[in-house]
Amino acid sequence: ARAAVSTMQTRLSYSTAIIRSVNGLADEAQRFNYEFKSVASLCSVIGLPGWIVDLRHDASHTVLPSLPCLRMAAKTMLGYLGDKYWNVMTAMRVAKKDRAMALLNNYRTSIKTGDNLGGGMGESTLLTPVEYAQEFVETVPIDMGLQILAEFFVLGARDNPSGRGALVPQMLPMSQEGFSKIKNQYHPLMLIIQTCWKGFTSFLIVEMIDSIIDTEASKNDERKLYFLERWTKYLLSKEWYSSLDKGKTNVNGKKSRKCSQPEALSMFSPAQLPILVSMNIPMNALCDRCAASGGTVSSKMSAVFEMILGKKRVEEYGLCMTEKKKTIEEAEEECDAFGLVTTPSILISLKDMEESLKDDNVGMENNSGPKRKRGWVECESWDACAIGTLPGYSLK
Repeated sequence: ARAAVSTMQTRLSYSTAIIRSVNGLADEAQRFNYEFKSVASLCSVIGLPGWIVDLRHDASHTVLPSLPCLRMAAKTMLGYLGDKYWNVMTAMRVAKKDRAMALLNNYRTSIKTGDNLGGGMGESTLLTPVEYAQEFVETVPIDMGLQILAEFFVLGARDNPSGRGALVPQMLPMSQEGFSKIKNQYHPLMLIIQTCWKGFTSFLIVEMIDSIIDTEASKNDERKLYFLERWTKYLLSKEWYSSLDKGKTNVNGKKSRKCSQPEALSMFSPAQLPILVSMNIPMNALCDRCAASGGTVSSKMSAVFEMILGKKRVEEYGLCMTEKKKTIEEAEEECDAFGLVTTPSILISLKDMEESLKDDNVGMENNSGPKRKRGWVECESWDACAIGTLPGYSLK
């Protein structure tokens, strides 16, 4: 097996990337033109350097360009895509996130102060806490919104050394009275979010269980553990799911019946398993995680999950979590959640790209793994024709 690819294979790989990039940009630009235009004309409109278009023409129809020219074209193309697309998309994403966090912070401020005045983003209109919540679910994409809510409710802001989210109050007592006060503050927001985003309850429970386990393993914050335990039990209780039913619009306009005292007391007990399963809460997997953790609060929550599951309890139902959960900073360093790259400079280098073309079958003579088929870049010749040829596929 060969340890490195030939110069021809490297040139073929670069050529294909440049041809497909230029053709893709030109095809997209042609969609907005009613009259047919050449690739060069279309690329000039979108600001792509003309010499890259010429190089693409040479690679497709005439002579395969030299490796230095192809490397220069690849660097220029990466810079173009970064300036025109990736950086713009990242800026839009940051702006949306800032707007979303401002709405949540305005909700928190208006709830605590009772002031309905909009603030933080220069609004001149009067907004109630419920209106802030409704604007949040209407304007923020759900995939971005759930991650923002995890930071707001559970994890806390990155500049917050305590690592406590909004569900863990700093001043309220660690008692039923303290939990009731914080619950009354954020229940309207959570109710609106769950009504619009069906997976919110399951997502928040998983985030709180993960935070409980991580907190027990690190700094053992007693206040955070107390309130997260109470919130998790609340989101598993009949009271929460009863409020979801009451929050739905009653078409007949009937008033909800007032609960008796025994019924009110039973609301604190866990909801029935079919209801929790219908919310896509991974009960067995969460029970496994809590049992494996061995912490005080984790053990309590494991007992709660086992009680709810009953005969439906299946040990090791979920995946065994052996690796430590990555922090937000570590995850963002590896890959942006939406595949966006902030700057072209953090992309894989051209040297690394070329190294990735090395034959993966090195060391396979020991039968350490399955052999792979030869890649298309491993052809031995280049054949040009009038209409162009896909690099790597000869006409023989």
